[in-house]
Amino acid sequence: MKILQVCFSSGWGGLEKYSVWLASALKKRGHDIHYLARSGATIEKEALKDRLTVHSVRECFSYYLDFPLMFQIRKIISSGGFDAVHIHMSKDLGLAVPALWGMDDVKLFFSLHMIVPAPKKDIYHRMQYARVKKIFALGEEGERSAVENLPIAKERVMELPYGLEVDRYRPVRSASLRKELGMGENTIVLGMLSRIEPLKGQMEAIRAMPLVLKQFPDALLLLVGDETEHMRGKIKPGLEEEIRKLALGSNVKFLGYRSDIPEVMGLFDLFLLPSHFESYSISVIEAKLCGVPVVAASSGGVPQNLGHGEYGILVEPKSHMSLAEGIIKTLGDPSAAKARADKARESALVRYDNNRILDIIEKEYSK
Repeated sequence: MKILQVCFSSGWGGLEKYSVWLASALKKRGHDIHYLARSGATIEKEALKDRLTVHSVRECFSYYLDFPLMFQIRKIISSGGFDAVHIHMSKDLGLAVPALWGMDDVKLFFSLHMIVPAPKKDIYHRMQYARVKKIFALGEEGERSAVENLPIAKERVMELPYGLEVDRYRPVRSASLRKELGMGENTIVLGMLSRIEPLKGQMEAIRAMPLVLKQFPDALLLLVGDETEHMRGKIKPGLEEEIRKLALGSNVKFLGYRSDIPEVMGLFDLFLLPSHFESYSISVIEAKLCGVPVVAASSGGVPQNLGHGEYGILVEPKSHMSLAEGIIKTLGDPSAAKARADKARESALVRYDNNRILDIIEKEYSK
């Protein structure tokens, strides 16, 4: 099949990474895959790195009335002879659906990576979702929110988790990387892996450290990731100031952006996700596949991701006190933490296997 994957995001987080992974994985299966992205965005560069055929469009001025951009998208789709178009951000539907008018033979799919917070059943959204053949909702909460809040029949919504190359992930300690980064063998590494921004909860993790250090003085908080491009230089200085204020200079480190995720996960004794709100989280899945115990804020799709507490400790969002309690509880009972992590890995190897997910997507494309 000839398929166009579309994402106009300027960021580079889980959603964007997954859309490029999906395009590349489908290409490896023999499909003719093209990617449509915003010119100059990180996602465009990453798609090119994966040797995808990339079409670039300029910055959009309005998702509602940018007619020149809609015509540009229409030209790309009509000249490409695509069997299907797969959208990864809801606002991109506002550009793609008008561009597809009259092209009834082109199937339109939409991956819902977020939870729909409120009803969207006005005329504008009815026109958009009437064109969508199938919504792939990331988790149970995403599926529920789509059925309740979007103008689309229940049978055109299906839960479909992320697919990952599960064989890449192993519960192996990264001893050489620890040594390279100057970490002692006995250092207890608490790791976060996400964009640096307020909603991801780095501030709560930093503020939890003084409480953790009282009981585990060898603990180190490792913050992996970077600021979103348009927020560069705006968030990290505030975190650094908090670290200075709490005298945590030797107990908190920024590692920056890393692409070697399985190796980085091998640094962690405990994975933290203190996000204020998270639809699901790829990084939690990666931690589970690597056998790393997880402490996460209970929001959005995270409880399902952690088996409602069976696969990790759930804590109160936006509370550094609750986060510290979860960390201390986990570190204080390593045998229970390992049992949860082992169960999590066993489940994740099946649920998130990329071949299973790709089979489902191909089946939907071909219907």
